[in-house]
Amino acid sequence: HLIDIIAIKNNTTIAVDVKTKARFNKFNAQGINFNHYEKYKEYMIKNNHNVYVFFIDDKIGDIHYLDLKNEPKGIVFKEKNYPFTLIKRWNLDDLIFVKNINSKEIINNLSNYDERNYDFTPQMVFKFN
Repeated sequence: HLIDIIAIKNNTTIAVDVKTKARFNKFNAQGINFNHYEKYKEYMIKNNHNVYVFFIDDKIGDIHYLDLKNEPKGIVFKEKNYPFTLIKRWNLDDLIFVKNINSKEIINNLSNYDERNYDFTPQMVFKFN
């Protein structure tokens, strides 16, 4: 499915999709499949709904969101693994920070659903409270 939540308030409709995934290992960034990105943009234009993509980091616990109507500059790149997939990514500093979950138990529970086929080994150090 493309959208997780449709919300309406005061005749304004927004669409929200939630991605539970850790940030990239080599970049302080989050990203999505480029085909999904194009579908979000198409949906936004066709339906005149603002689209927000929330990224819940299932390793660190940070929650950021992307406002596609006011989208920051991103980068499109090709994944290394075959079959090659185009990915669009945005620096975390350019996304809107919501909060940190700040609970190892919740983060560990989220990580149980991780479909990543490689280890999470970011080139940055993170500290939990």
